[in-house]
Amino acid sequence: MFFSIIDIIWVVFFLVASIPFMPIIYLLRISPMYKLGYKLAHIGGKILLVPVRLLSGIRLTVIGQENLAKDEGVLYVGNHCSYFDIVLSYCTFKTCTGYIAKKDLGQLPLLNVWMVLVGCLFLKRDNPRDGMRMVNKAAENIKKGNSMVIFPEGTRNKHEDENLVQEFHAGSFHIAQKSGCKIVPMAITGTADIFEKHLPKVRPGRVIIQYGEPIDTSTLDRAAMKKLPEEVRNIILEMRKEHMAIIKSK
Repeated sequence: MFFSIIDIIWVVFFLVASIPFMPIIYLLRISPMYKLGYKLAHIGGKILLVPVRLLSGIRLTVIGQENLAKDEGVLYVGNHCSYFDIVLSYCTFKTCTGYIAKKDLGQLPLLNVWMVLVGCLFLKRDNPRDGMRMVNKAAENIKKGNSMVIFPEGTRNKHEDENLVQEFHAGSFHIAQKSGCKIVPMAITGTADIFEKHLPKVRPGRVIIQYGEPIDTSTLDRAAMKKLPEEVRNIILEMRKEHMAIIKSK
């Protein structure tokens, strides 16, 4: 429980202290100086989340950092077991990156403002029109250089065997199809052990995040795009098998 308390104290302190900067960054993001706005939002996101990782005592191993976006927007596609998937993956990114998040997260005061500033979009799952709006907006963000993250399982994986990855929803890949961006497979292992398996406590632990080689969707035909969800899922499954071997060897 100790780690949970100090995490909350830090987050509340940061959110309150950052209030004067929020409108400045927002105005920059919607102006011709949007690149500066994204850069400042990314710095703010790191200042918020890196201390959460450190205060929680999480030992983070990152594999494939050379595949992270540096000067273009990409779509990161990953498995999802924990709220800490967002916290820890953001700590690794080199550029401003938003998440396709469920609508509930958009109702958290002040935190929702920072999520908007880094480019997060909030999806109402039972509304097809809202889904189309999200796809268009996410594609627009990527074209501007703001990367996006989507978890195509649709919800957190609650299987006891965390090696299992649920089927990927094909609709999640429409963002890449619309923007012609690269997809970077993202495999995450160990985050459920940090939080979800013993709510509401946060416990120190080992997490591995791996980024696969980018897949250039602009070169794929319709048949290849149709196979892409299963292809990316299989890449993530293979990476997670590697993670389990690493964890067992230490």
